[in-house]
Amino acid sequence: MVVILLKPSTATAAVALAFLNINALPIHAFQSPLTKTLRPSRSTTATATSLREHEKSNKEEDADVIIIAAPSTAEEWIQQDLEAQLSSDVHLSEEFTPDRRNENAIKIIFSDIDGSLIHYPKESQDHESARNKQQEQDHDETNRILALPPSATGLRGLISSQTLATCRDLRLEKDVKLVLVTGARTSTLLNRLPYLPKADAYCTETGGRIFYPTDDTGIDCCLEDIGQFTYTPAEYSGANVANGDLKPFGLREDMVWRKRMEVGGAGTESYVGNEVLSHRCHGEVEDEECLIDYESTDGFPLVEDEVPVSQRKGHLWQYANQLVEREGFVLDTKSYSTCFRVNSKHQTNGNFKALLDGDISHPALHIGKSTNLGCIDFYPAVSGKANCCQYIANELGFNLSTEGVCICDDDNDTEMALACSHSYIPSLTSESMLDTLRQHQSNFTQTFGPGISPTTATEVALQAIYDMT
Repeated sequence: MVVILLKPSTATAAVALAFLNINALPIHAFQSPLTKTLRPSRSTTATATSLREHEKSNKEEDADVIIIAAPSTAEEWIQQDLEAQLSSDVHLSEEFTPDRRNENAIKIIFSDIDGSLIHYPKESQDHESARNKQQEQDHDETNRILALPPSATGLRGLISSQTLATCRDLRLEKDVKLVLVTGARTSTLLNRLPYLPKADAYCTETGGRIFYPTDDTGIDCCLEDIGQFTYTPAEYSGANVANGDLKPFGLREDMVWRKRMEVGGAGTESYVGNEVLSHRCHGEVEDEECLIDYESTDGFPLVEDEVPVSQRKGHLWQYANQLVEREGFVLDTKSYSTCFRVNSKHQTNGNFKALLDGDISHPALHIGKSTNLGCIDFYPAVSGKANCCQYIANELGFNLSTEGVCICDDDNDTEMALACSHSYIPSLTSESMLDTLRQHQSNFTQTFGPGISPTTATEVALQAIYDMT
């Protein structure tokens, strides 16, 4: 499938259509101002100009080309948005490379969360006005914007109902697996879980921990009695209760991957106080999850305190102690089991740039690192988003480089993005990520732009993936 972005002029469109007709390519022409860009229509009220409706009326013909009339060329669209986001004079090359991958190859989606599925208002305004502004911009009462619980800094992320519905349809209608991969600590994921798309796997701490949903929660016992947490999805526009869209579910951890992290440098002490309960350990089946002692727990995190970093074993924590004792860094280790973070805002020693640039070395054989919005995350070398995605793809029998696609926005997603066959960018948060786009233009499709709300840009990316499966 080829996607062409054009200025909304009859002459330009006519030239493009003539070229495509000469080459005998089936065409879906979709003309829309970017302020109401390509949008999914799987909500309760269909959008008359959506590709989905056009596709339904042309089922006998496969579309190789989509034409979108836009108020600017592709690279102008990208450049203007980056200038607004980064406040710097940056631009991509003039060449726009359309996506020409095998339309039937997508089997699994790996998506970052913040900046990819969830977006935060840029303006310093209260949450309700931000949400109302978002809904007015979307012009779609059937696409309710959901607000997540506030973060530690008071920010509340936004996710659209259409994003949730499209992720559901990709899994149920297209049989595409969805994996959420975040650098956030596990406790953060658990707090957000009711507002996130139901996924086939959830990966936290930059890939250090992997969890799978369990739909058999509550069998033979009361979940409160055994301490098993359940997560009830928040109601969203288009949710189908009869199909189980809002059915509560639990989580179980991948203990094979966990053991790999323990041996790879995370040790075992760091999990104390950071367990996620699995009710399977209370049953008759002795699964690997039951190797953990949950007897003294009644929730997440465990009732006992976390083990201090100075008492943790493993290469990761040895390096953490070195940064504290020898270099005077302040580390963020709260609720992390396989990762720790160095936040530039917390440092007083003046050495953050040296650490960022590699002048203060780390044992690369044992420790990996990635950067994200003024922070450096360190984790076992066997961890990281790309390694985590490769492991899950292997477990499911998929080829990551040919059957996996990615949705992402920032530096710590780069290795994951380049490991997949193609990546979609609904927002861009750093100039270094822009450099990656410049170097690998054919690997990325940008869906953001002036006049497009961030949640809409995510919907566009998901729609593009849906239409290619």
